[in-house]
Amino acid sequence: MERSRRGTASELNLGRQEKAIRAFLLGRGKLPKDVVVTVAVWPYKKVYPMAMMPRADAGTGYRSYWFYFFGFIFLLALGRKIPAQQRRTCSYHSPEKFLTLSLGLGSLVKETISTELLSLDRSKIESMFKEIQAIRSKTSSKE
Repeated sequence: MERSRRGTASELNLGRQEKAIRAFLLGRGKLPKDVVVTVAVWPYKKVYPMAMMPRADAGTGYRSYWFYFFGFIFLLALGRKIPAQQRRTCSYHSPEKFLTLSLGLGSLVKETISTELLSLDRSKIESMFKEIQAIRSKTSSKE
């Protein structure tokens, strides 16, 4: 279980593929055939400058996770029950090395981001911005 600034993040259950995925990420092996990675480009003009911890995508009938990273949405699907269409658009296994664009996926992620941003303690964010401004002021006065 990973920790995030907001508490405990979703546990990633990579099952029997975990060792092979680790090797792949370290450049020491190939991604297993029953692992599908889909990379989607953020479909909106405003790109949120943030990263989100992986989240389980429930109700798919197979293990599936997604996360957002500075204008890209990554989907990770594991298992034998991954639909053929999703396998076809895999950014790693497909011959075309697809990048996808999906308003449906974008709206799901945008809604999650909005919900989380609205639940943040604004006083902490404002304090952080003041601290950044103070550091910038010190740096610019030295130049």
